Amino acid sequence: MNLRKLLVLAFAASIGQPAIASIHLPCKAPGYTLGFFNGAWTTRRSAEDALNSLAAALPKTYNGYEISTELFYNHTGCDTQGATCLQDLAEVFIQRAQEIDSTGSLASHFELFWEAIGDGNASLTQKIEQIYSGAQSLFDYLHTKMISGMMAGLSYLLSHPPTVSDYVLQDASLEILENDGAKLLLVGHSQGNLFLNHAYDYIATRWGKQDVAAVQIAPASPTLRGQYVLADIDLVINALRIQGGASVPPVNMTLPLSSSDWSGHSLIGTYLDPARGARAQIIGLMKNGLAELSQPPDVYHADRASFTVALTWNGLGDEDLIVFEPDGGRLGSGVDHQPGGSMNGDSAHGYMPEIFYATCNPLSFQTGIYHVSILSDSVVDNKMATLQVATQEDGVIFTKSLSTGPASDVYTYTVIIPAFDIIVTQGASAGEYSISFQ
Repeated sequence: MNLRKLLVLAFAASIGQPAIASIHLPCKAPGYTLGFFNGAWTTRRSAEDALNSLAAALPKTYNGYEISTELFYNHTGCDTQGATCLQDLAEVFIQRAQEIDSTGSLASHFELFWEAIGDGNASLTQKIEQIYSGAQSLFDYLHTKMISGMMAGLSYLLSHPPTVSDYVLQDASLEILENDGAKLLLVGHSQGNLFLNHAYDYIATRWGKQDVAAVQIAPASPTLRGQYVLADIDLVINALRIQGGASVPPVNMTLPLSSSDWSGHSLIGTYLDPARGARAQIIGLMKNGLAELSQPPDVYHADRASFTVALTWNGLGDEDLIVFEPDGGRLGSGVDHQPGGSMNGDSAHGYMPEIFYATCNPLSFQTGIYHVSILSDSVVDNKMATLQVATQEDGVIFTKSLSTGPASDVYTYTVIIPAFDIIVTQGASAGEYSISFQ
């Protein structure tokens, strides 16, 4: 197996979702949610670490309400034209290591590459240099390649902004959070701010600015939705000024150089470095953002969800989410309410999420098997539909994508595509349930 395949498999395993999760009823009260939009060249694990670092800088509660977290992960830095993915750089690591160390000792330790290009961990660098004393030339080469790759990808995004299809899964998560009554503090880093801008507008125009606030770190975007921090030592963002003086915001913070981050751009290595001033400023901006939000609702409402199923698709035309509840009740395609749950309506315009909300009311909640299907518009060819299951406590726990098949010469709207089953069972104690999939 070549390196690229190995790394892709490892990456796929790292984003796998758990097969079983827990549900507790009645659902917890809505509160505040810290949502994070990651930057370029970020693995899911690194994005989760960044979100956890941001959450650790805030109290666990605000105004008596819990601050939960939500990762709005995007792969765009590796997928756009002109960008070089981390997997490609790892392959470069092997090739260059073999060139400068004919013994193969350095190349055999490619697993250390991931940390080496991250925040410039000094102890790791020393470890690799113990393996091969000439490794510093490899680091210099990789750093140059990584900066040029970041700049290429971000420059491309500025010229070719994300499309509706790039946003649909995030829109579904936003609708679920808003339905639960959460107030959203959105934080973006680097290219993540392009996605943050869309999310902010999505919430602000549908529900109101009192429901969303934004903090933007090293923004790779010409427009902003909240207060921002951009350091003078950030080589990646400041290099984007070749696109024009207004392509990114002006520098508003001077920071000393540090060996902890050679690029001056990483979230943890530079902007959240406890030894430098950006961290305190970011914490202050996040607290200011929380203060801008209205208070979450205390009242219970029936449409709050113990778990959700969201359907999105990558083109125009109509797809319908169909859910059969354990008691046989059907939701979707015009049926919006049943005893065990509700739908957010029928979207016939393409892209928009259709969402099933299982009730939070213990008196109406159903155990058993929920059959999830798609009712497909047969005149549109081979759309890719994506289904995500999320719980209030754990966020997205299951994802499945499938093709809706080739178009038919004769218009029909009765093509039902089974997707999967959700199995809900009673737990050991009252109000506790487990959810699994088949």
